[in-house]
Amino acid sequence: MLRIGIVTNYHLRKIGGAEAAIDRLATFWHEAGHDVRLISAPTGRGENQRHWQPAYECIDIKRPRSTRFGLGRITRTVLRCHRERAFDVLLASDVYWPGHVAHAFWRQTGARYVLWSHGSDVMHGSRFLKKPLVRRRMEQAIEHAHGLACISRYIRDRLHSLGRPGGIERIIPNGWPDEWAGAAKPRRVFQGAYLFAMGRMVRLKGFQTLIEAYARLRANHPGVSLVIAGDGEYRDALIAQAATLGLPVATRLPAEGEPFCGVCMPGMVRGEAKRSLVCHAELGVCPSIRQEPMALVLFEMLACGTPVVASRVGGTPDIVRPGVNGEWFAAGDIGQLTDVLSGLLANWSRRKQLADRAAASVAPYRWSQVAQRHLELLDEVSRGTQPGAMERQREVMVRGDAHGCPTERLSPVA
Repeated sequence: MLRIGIVTNYHLRKIGGAEAAIDRLATFWHEAGHDVRLISAPTGRGENQRHWQPAYECIDIKRPRSTRFGLGRITRTVLRCHRERAFDVLLASDVYWPGHVAHAFWRQTGARYVLWSHGSDVMHGSRFLKKPLVRRRMEQAIEHAHGLACISRYIRDRLHSLGRPGGIERIIPNGWPDEWAGAAKPRRVFQGAYLFAMGRMVRLKGFQTLIEAYARLRANHPGVSLVIAGDGEYRDALIAQAATLGLPVATRLPAEGEPFCGVCMPGMVRGEAKRSLVCHAELGVCPSIRQEPMALVLFEMLACGTPVVASRVGGTPDIVRPGVNGEWFAAGDIGQLTDVLSGLLANWSRRKQLADRAAASVAPYRWSQVAQRHLELLDEVSRGTQPGAMERQREVMVRGDAHGCPTERLSPVA
């Protein structure tokens, strides 16, 4: 049994990719008999919250008033938990500020820690990187970490750009729900052919690019709709954009038998409604215009056998492979996205080839398998190999090793 501490700046009552990933791993470890304690700030009031009743132990902390000078209290909370039941290993879920807290904890106790960045702290444009003090703290946390769990090659490269890691490194991508494996195809909640996208509705997710491309291809594919699920501050602007382009717009899923063909933005979808929209789509689209660290929706779409057309950003090329399970386009390039979507919509046999390979391409990434790979890293770190003394691990992604992943070094992602 491992005694695992998880310290995170994410609030697991919120709906989001990082929150889902943390909860999945903690739940699997707890069910496997490990002692898991989550140290996290509770979320405030607002939208995008979920019902959350974890079986593992959770220790609430007050949100720091400052991410520069208010972190000592959190470090003291971690130390108190350690005195009650000593951690074998501490998992810092992001380099900053959890990694800084883990580094301070290690300096006082010698207890080992692993960094697991979800990307927003280290990606290009991160607000943390603009602050010299914070950047130095991130460098220290990376260089002294006993292990790095990287969700993509992009994140691995970002960590190396900020510090000189001396610990064990693993590339361990995100995953998709085990309960979807072998499940019967759900009934349709949206009739007719449609493209599907999903995510938090902010400008950097690039949904405006997708709406413009859809408006251009509609003349050649008049029977195809566009469904974009999710919520956020940019949703009203996207609805207005679609209306300005003369597209029919719906803000809820049409009732059964209700005819509709256009842009549907039903807000947040969950459970079987979400799985239905993913499973029955002609194509999934991920049009992000930022360096996306590793989007969960990629795994969910591919696991359902839905080919993905995605912008070539961040960690996306690790999972979406042209000619295998989808196609790429240049981020923000409306014309290229229009051409790729139109070409695939017009070629049923091509879409079927991609769909037939989609699920197999992410077969190694059910959450239980991802949790096990993280656990193997935590166990190795806890057994005491000193940073700098271990052999570096080559990156693993989709093919080549025991997990079905490549062992060759690929060129950096632009």
